[in-house]
Amino acid sequence: MARTLTTTDNPWTAVVKMALNYKELVYKPLPSSATSYPTFQDLYVKCDNPVVILEYLDERHPYLPILPATIETRLFARYLMHNLLHNQTQTIQEIMTFPALDRIAPNTHRPTCVDFCLAALVPHLYNNAWRGIRREYL
Repeated sequence: MARTLTTTDNPWTAVVKMALNYKELVYKPLPSSATSYPTFQDLYVKCDNPVVILEYLDERHPYLPILPATIETRLFARYLMHNLLHNQTQTIQEIMTFPALDRIAPNTHRPTCVDFCLAALVPHLYNNAWRGIRREYL
């Protein structure tokens, strides 16, 4: 069974596409007019939760990991992705007003799932620092 991704107008589609392209995984895009979350299918696994898809990609294809290296940063990445998925507007507001925002910088040499989420979901950050990551992996 081929690896497929049902693409939608939802910005989470861009997050999953960037992760797949970064990991150099071949997939067949299946366009959809829906605005729901993208649906990913690989072998016998089918999922429409983008956070779970990113976790699955890292577990199934550990080459070029997208989850951060340390347990503390993985915890923060999961927290941020979960909050973006369930309360995107409020989380984006919190990111934009976070006092240490200048310490959150894109990593173009080894981007993580957080880089992909910020590049796709936070327009103000995308227009500045994350533009290169989005352009390179979409």
